[in-house]
Amino acid sequence: GGGPFFLGKHWKTNLFDSAIVIAILFADIMKCTRGEVFFPAWVCLVRTSRCMRVFNDMLNWRRLLSLRTMISSMLNCMQPMLWAIVCGTLLMSVFSMFFMQIALDWLHTDAAAENQPAVQSFRTYFDGYSVTTLSLFMAVTGGVDWLELYEPLAMTGRWMAVSFVFYVYFFHLGVFSVLVGICADRAFAANKLHQDFVAEED
Repeated sequence: GGGPFFLGKHWKTNLFDSAIVIAILFADIMKCTRGEVFFPAWVCLVRTSRCMRVFNDMLNWRRLLSLRTMISSMLNCMQPMLWAIVCGTLLMSVFSMFFMQIALDWLHTDAAAENQPAVQSFRTYFDGYSVTTLSLFMAVTGGVDWLELYEPLAMTGRWMAVSFVFYVYFFHLGVFSVLVGICADRAFAANKLHQDFVAEED
């Protein structure tokens, strides 16, 4: 009978597959009656979901357990990664406003008129909030050598140079190291959970 199909262990998957078949049949019927291809957006969405379902079944193969573990570990790291992006953006915004204000004040001094290369560097890397934030992001991610930002800031005073070195040190050894540790811990937890799940299936 149809009891195991609708009430069995995989009843959700069976109902989902049934909905896909009904949607495709409906599209074929409309094609025959109207003489034109009829694929509403929701039918395309259902077919896309079906492809994801097939992909999930492929990950259940024994030979692809390593791939499944890797994907599961990456997905388990998404939440701390998103929070790290929010936290990093806020911290970088604070540093951006600080360095941008110092650069703006220095450009109105007599020393700026005598040092045009430094002025050009300030206008390149600290010209507005968005540019300053992007420059600070590149300085700690390899987009630009942080020495190129350090040299003009050092012209404004020793404490500004120390502040920028602290910024680079803080993000590299503080933010990024903590983030790597959290992601490694979450990936290890996902791997352990996956191994327990495979053991239960066996």
